[in-house]
Order: sequence, then structure tokens, then C-alpha cells
Amino acid sequence: MSSGGGGGSTQTTQQEIPDWMKDYLQNNYSKAQQVAQNPYTPYQGEGVAPQNAQQIAGMNQMFNNGASGIGMGAVNQGIANATAAGNYKPQQVSYNAPTADQINQQMNPYVQNVVDTTNQQIQQQGAITNQQTNAGATAAGAFGGSRQAVQNALNDKYTQQNMAQTDANLYNQAYSNAQQQANTNAAGQYQAATANQNAGLTGNAQQLQSSVNLGALGQGQQQIADTNASNMYAAGSAAQQQQQAVDTYNMNQYNQQQSAGERQLQDLISGTYGGNPGGTTTQQSSGGGNSIAQGIGTGMAGAGLISSLGGNGMYSGLGGGAMGILSMFSDKNMKEDIQPTSPDDAVDKYKNMPISTWRYRSGIGMGTQKHIGPMAQDFAAAFGGNGHTIPVVDAVGSQAAAIKGLAQKVDRLEKNRKR
Repeated sequence: MSSGGGGGSTQTTQQEIPDWMKDYLQNNYSKAQQVAQNPYTPYQGEGVAPQNAQQIAGMNQMFNNGASGIGMGAVNQGIANATAAGNYKPQQVSYNAPTADQINQQMNPYVQNVVDTTNQQIQQQGAITNQQTNAGATAAGAFGGSRQAVQNALNDKYTQQNMAQTDANLYNQAYSNAQQQANTNAAGQYQAATANQNAGLTGNAQQLQSSVNLGALGQGQQQIADTNASNMYAAGSAAQQQQQAVDTYNMNQYNQQQSAGERQLQDLISGTYGGNPGGTTTQQSSGGGNSIAQGIGTGMAGAGLISSLGGNGMYSGLGGGAMGILSMFSDKNMKEDIQPTSPDDAVDKYKNMPISTWRYRSGIGMGTQKHIGPMAQDFAAAFGGNGHTIPVVDAVGSQAAAIKGLAQKVDRLEKNRKR
């Protein structure tokens, strides 16, 4: 590049491209043409694993479980039992003292016979007493006297009193026995009613518990059926995932085979001009061609390596432009996010950066001559980058910062020496 005098205008002159670089570019361009001419072949294999028989069976089983109402028979019976238990009304129980009629019903029917027999015996005894009294009076010569009559009257009185007292005792004893029997009967009836009430309550509690057990049984049947169906579906899902992994692997293998040429070409371009090396997949353009080959000229020009290789032919097809190997766009008006950097830091980074001599491996089209410089990984660790290439603009800029830092250090040393 040279500057004209007088008017301050700048004139850019065409610079010659080395033959080895032209051959290398021509070789890459030919490879790009071959890659671009490869027809687009869509993947014909299975992309998404379909649902298998186990999954379908599991889903059908889940549907059938809901449609058939499995376990609902036991649940409904439990609800019916619980409803019946809730409507149960226990028997009312109370103790009722026996009435006079109930007591009389318990009187011994032979009591009157006993009373009559006892009275007869008392009367006979009274008659015997009167006979004895009369016999005594006769023997004394006073038969038929007043004293005899008085004595007989007293005997009759005592006989009647004895009969009355004996009858009362007999009737009282019979009534007491009847009353006791009636109370015993009433107590027995009360105990029987209480027992029936307790039995009813116990039976109702058992019915209520049976409803709980039936409900739990129905729910258990539902859970078992759902678990079985879920296990079937899970087993099918595991098989589907495995099949999907196989499908994905096969598709990736196909893509790698289809893009092998593109990756090789991209690796060559990356190793020479910078940028990202080829990956395991490639983008296919909508028109069926390879987007890598279509954009290779733009990528090389954008890397700042080729800017002026002529107005037509291969160089024009690769993107055209000025001699990027010797010049780069660096106009301030074309930049943004401009931040100052520390020259001293650049010096320290270059001071600690390994510098080696090396050759490019054979087969990548860069010749066998020996070169000197840092590794892309070390440069990226110090100044950033992708670890594969060293962009020319970053290499020049970092070295300019380091040179400035060294110049500043020399200036400080000169000033200190003069003091």
C-alpha cells in the first residue's frame, strides 16, 4: 500500500498472490464444487419410534379399567352397607314394674286348696277341743252349765282367729311369691330386650365395618389394576426409548456419512483461514445443495484473508475482495464496543506464552515448510478465541499492544536513567 503526495489521496495497488496459495485455493475451490454438486438425499429411516404393542396394551388396559368400573362393585356394596348402618335405629329398652294383674297371674292356683284344707284341720281341732271340754264337764257333773257354754264359745273364737291368721299368712306368702316371680319375669324381659339392643348395635357396627372393608377392597382392586397397566406401559416406554435411541443413532450415522466431504473441506478452510472446524452434522439448504459449499467464498472473505484475487473466475467465485492476507478492514467507523486494553498485560501474556517452531501436518494443504509461533490453545487462554485458530486481526492487535507496552517500559527506564 502506498500514499500519493500533494492532495493526500491514498491509492491501493494490486499485489501478487503467491503461486502456492493460488494452487491451494484452487484445490479447495474444486473440492467445494464437488461437495456442492452432491445431490440431497433425504433420510429414509425411522425418525421417531412409534408406540409399541406393550404401550398400546397398557393404555387399553387403563381404558378398560375405567370403562368396566373395576372394583366399583365392592365400593357400591360398601356404600349401601354404610347407608343402611347410618339409618339403623336401636331398640328402645326400659324396665317396667309388674302390675297387680301380672302379679295375680303368678299366684299359685292351689293356694285356695291349701287354705281350705288348713281351715278344715283348724276346725277339726276346735271341734276336738270342744269335745274335750264337754267330756270334762260331764265328768264333773256340770254338763250343760254356763261355764261349759262359755268355754265352748272361747274355743270357737280361738278357732276362727287361728283360721284367719293362718289364711292371712298363706295368702301373704302366696302373694309375695307371685310378686317375686313377676319381678323376676320383668327383669328377664328387660335383660332380654337389652341383649337384643346390644346385638343390634353390634351387628350394625359390623355392617359399618364391612362397608369400610368393601370400600378398601374395591380401591385395592383399582390400584392393582392401575399398577399392572402402568407397569405394562412403562415397560413399553422403556422399549420405545431404546428404539428411539437406535433411530437417533442411525440418523446421526446417516448424517455423518452424508456430510463427510463437507466436514473435510470445512476442516481445511478452518485450518487455513480460521473459524470453526467441521462438526458431526451439516445444514442442508432448501434447494438441495450444501450451504457450506455455497457460503465458502463469503466465509473466506469474512475471515480477512482474501480480498483481491481478480475480478472473475475462481477468485470471484470464492468471494472476491482485496488482498486480505496483507490488509484488513480496520476503520474505526466500522467498529463498536471499543474498550481500551492494558499494554503491560499484553507484555506479560506474551512473556508467559510458549512459542515454538512447527510444521503443518501433511494432507491439509499448507505445505511442509517450518513456521514459528504460539499454539491456538495458548493464544486463546491468554487473549481468547476458539482454541483452534488464531485470527490475523487478533494476532496483530495483541502484538501491537505488547509492542506498545514494551515501548512504554523502555521510555520509563530512559526517564529513570536520566534522573
